Amino acid sequence: MLGAAHDIGFSTPHEDEGATAVEYAVLVVFIALVIVVGVGMFGSALNGFFESFLPELPFG
Repeated sequence: MLGAAHDIGFSTPHEDEGATAVEYAVLVVFIALVIVVGVGMFGSALNGFFESFLPELPFG
């Protein structure tokens, strides 16, 4: 019976033990995307912060 289940695509519990390289790659891409978006948003906010008081600075 297990042979028939395996033939149609079902896996037994002992076959699903670890993450594959594809799963790690998807995780790395997701983390990189979160970092890029976060740094971009932080950069925009920091730029707005400095531009808000730039006209008030005395230059020479």
